[in-house]
Amino acid sequence: TDNYKDTGDLLVTFTGPDELSDLLREYRDQLDEVRMCVDPDWMPFEAINADGELQGISSELFPMLAGQIGIPIRLVVTDTWSESMDSARRGDCDILSLASPTEERRKDFLFTDTLFSIPTVIATQDDQLYIEGIDQILDKEIGIVKGYAFIDVIRDRYPEANIVEVETGKHGLRMVQDGELFAFIDYAASVVDVIRNEGLTNVRISGEAGFPMKISVATRIQDPLLHKLFNHAINEIGEEKIQALYNRNVAVNYTKGVDYGLTWKIVLGAALVLLILLIRFVQVSRFNTRLQDAQEKIKEQRDQLEQLAITDPLTGLRNRLSLDQVIETAQNLFERYSTPWSIILLDLDNFKDINDKHGHLKGDEVLVKVANTLKAITRKTDFTGRWGGEEFVVVCSSTEKGGAMKLAENLRQAIEALGEETGFTTSIGVATIRDGEDIRQLFHRVDQALYQAKVQGKNRVIAAD
Repeated sequence: TDNYKDTGDLLVTFTGPDELSDLLREYRDQLDEVRMCVDPDWMPFEAINADGELQGISSELFPMLAGQIGIPIRLVVTDTWSESMDSARRGDCDILSLASPTEERRKDFLFTDTLFSIPTVIATQDDQLYIEGIDQILDKEIGIVKGYAFIDVIRDRYPEANIVEVETGKHGLRMVQDGELFAFIDYAASVVDVIRNEGLTNVRISGEAGFPMKISVATRIQDPLLHKLFNHAINEIGEEKIQALYNRNVAVNYTKGVDYGLTWKIVLGAALVLLILLIRFVQVSRFNTRLQDAQEKIKEQRDQLEQLAITDPLTGLRNRLSLDQVIETAQNLFERYSTPWSIILLDLDNFKDINDKHGHLKGDEVLVKVANTLKAITRKTDFTGRWGGEEFVVVCSSTEKGGAMKLAENLRQAIEALGEETGFTTSIGVATIRDGEDIRQLFHRVDQALYQAKVQGKNRVIAAD
């Protein structure tokens, strides 16, 4: 905690001196702060909540960047992404947090090295079959958030596309639900997040848009030294850490396991034969069977995509996005019905030694074994997931402190036995929700309990005060 400083808007980590040129160092020393505009409604990447606080990946990434450059980053609150773009062009903010470079935007902004690449998807009502690409729906109304980079990409590639600009992803997907738009195009993880959180039961991802977008930090073109400063900070943090941050917040992978182009040809061909030749009943029956099979495969594909959106790709446990939803549900039940719940936070001891001595493949193998152990020991009513790195979380619904402590000790003993060969154990913190306590306060207590377990010699369970 001695390495943190509260700037009022973001938590900044100071990492110490870095290797900057004299010019950049002199420029940095003249800065009091960096003003940042974001997309205020774009989870799980970023959003601004009702209290004016930053959420999502940006809330973790930009404290890391601020720590590297040693300058506080202040959030400039806006209502829409389009407003953020306009504010940056006017000079009301110095950077755009997560932006995609386009030819038009390069007139006003400089873009850092790529942070990560995000797939784009097509969402429609759930009665639509698989869509292989945008070229299949050019005659339909397609919604896209105003100001998003791939509007220019689509218009350059398909000038005839019927694009309808909307204010937010929530607005666009609700228009699809209400039949006001045929389709909506956005980033995969964002679509899944809105569908789940807004309860859009008749909206599904129906295909890939076909152009993953590269995400960077954008700085005003009038300030090239700030661009160089952020590029330096990004390179100092490193691609591996940034990708790990992305992976633990977003686990949306689109896997194509069925040749839907062939399915379309079979369906349309069979329909044509039915209309022209009036084939016998048995042939109609066979056609209907094929169509039903195709629809079942499409549904299976969609279910797989939704499952991937909530799953940690390495361990198969729930990812952080899914755990956040479980925790929010548990807290709502507690506040409404006084249903108790507890949280167990585990951190593997000496895990860095495993990576250093045996390599990262061995480290990944250990994480998978620990995950399988957690699955085997936790109860059906528990929700287990990977919190990030070598940290795991178990959410114990309808569980008081005593039950959570007993489960935590069972987990500690099992992991100790598992790690006898490679020498790892686990330190565990346990906390139970209190009256009047919110989620952030609960996590602070359980984090302190875990810290005490580490300080007192590791390989132990400590209950929060």
